[in-house]
This record gives sequence, C-alpha cells and structure tokens, in this order.
Amino acid sequence: RLLPDSSRIQILHAGGILEEKYAELVADEEKQNPRYTWLGELSETETAHLMASSDLLALTSLSEGGGRVIGEAIVHGTPVLSTRIVGIEGLLDESYPGFFPTRDAAALDQLMQRSESDHTHRQMMALIEDLSPQQLDVPYERGINPPIWEVGHSAFFYEYFLLRPLAKVKTIMPGFDPVWDSFDIPHAERWENGVVPSKDETLAYYNEVIQRSIDLLSRGNDLTDEESYLGQYVIAHQQMHLESLIWCRQTLGFQPPSYLVNEEC
Repeated sequence: RLLPDSSRIQILHAGGILEEKYAELVADEEKQNPRYTWLGELSETETAHLMASSDLLALTSLSEGGGRVIGEAIVHGTPVLSTRIVGIEGLLDESYPGFFPTRDAAALDQLMQRSESDHTHRQMMALIEDLSPQQLDVPYERGINPPIWEVGHSAFFYEYFLLRPLAKVKTIMPGFDPVWDSFDIPHAERWENGVVPSKDETLAYYNEVIQRSIDLLSRGNDLTDEESYLGQYVIAHQQMHLESLIWCRQTLGFQPPSYLVNEEC
C-alpha cells in the first residue's frame, strides 16, 4: 500500500490459509488494495509457472528455516526479496542486497520500487549485452534504429523530461542533444560514422542518467503529481523502446534475449 501511484507492481499471493482467522484479513486486503490478489493453494506445476513468470519473489516470514521456495526461485532465475532471518541468510549470504528487517513495510516498499526501476534497466541491458560488435553495427533498415542509439535516446528522454525540469540538472553529455533527440536527427543520419558515440560512452551516459532518475523517483508517495506523472511518462517511453529493440533483433534474425527465453520456459 506504500507504493506510489506511478508503480505498476501487482502482488500475487499464493498458498493455502491454515488458520481461519486469516481468511478475513486476506479478503479485506483484496477489497482495500487493488494491487493485491490472493491465488489460494496452487499445484506444483502452477506454482512453478507462477514463479518463473514473476519478476520478484517476496518472502516476508518472521521465522523460517531453509525455505524451499528460495531454491525454487533461484532455479527459475527469479530475484528474491526477503526478511533478514537466520535461515534465509544462510542460503543467500548475509551481504545479500535484497534483505529487509522483519515487520518493516517501508523497507520492503523501497526495495520493490528499486527493483521495478531496475527491471526495465535490466531488460534494456539484456537486449544489447549479448550482441557482438558486428551485430551492433546493424545495416540500415527503415523500420529499426541502431541499438546503441536506442539506448542513448532512452537516457536522453529521462534527462530532458525528468531531470532537467525537476532536478535542474545541467546537460550530462554536452553537445549530443541533437544526436539523441529523435526530432532533430534524421533517421538515416543515425547510421553515419562518428555520429553516435561508442557503446562504452553511451552506456556511461545511460547509467548516470538512470541512477539520477532512480534517486529522484525513490521518494515514493512524497512525489508531487508532476513528478509522478513525468516518472510514469519516461518509464513508459523506455518500455516502448524495449519493444523497438526486440523488433530490431527479430527483423535481423538475431537470437531472442535471455530474459525472454527464461520467461517462455
């Protein structure tokens, strides 16, 4: 319930109710919290599919041994957020960054927000990190863009519409607004030698912009309406360019990115 209105996180709660006193609490939560859905007790197959198709596993136990669910999450490649309890520390290591104190909803809220922001970032990285230099040097096609330009353009959108007006950030990559702004640079010019910076330069720019944006948006419900709206706007724009990168890979016959392969399994 602490998540900002801009968040798209949905909570799917699986498991049977062992004590009747909790049935009313679950029903009440579903009525009051539009993000929360109780799925009830699932079969092993249904549980495995839910785990594999989820972006996160949240383990909120007050006490736990070596939770089997942690091992299942690891097998399915699903990141884990967990209360810091002895049994789970033994499985994930004390330094694991996904721990939060027991009964601390605010700490879990912050981890979930950070994970949501990082998810879009991880997808964009997955769409370019497994491409060779030869694959990144894509031939000209009217329906696609060079992958490195897509990354830089996505970062520029965050900087231009979020960081500059709200955080008063000065230009992070001076001289490159005309390159990253799709209204300024003609489509064919994005392929010309020396126009788009190198992969390393572009990723350094992208990472700085994304980190500053996460810092700005991590205030949750303390965001103003304008900040919340612009946060949703720039994230939706980046997700559109994730689709553009997928379309580029499909058009050129490249292999699917790893995260799409995992979701299909």
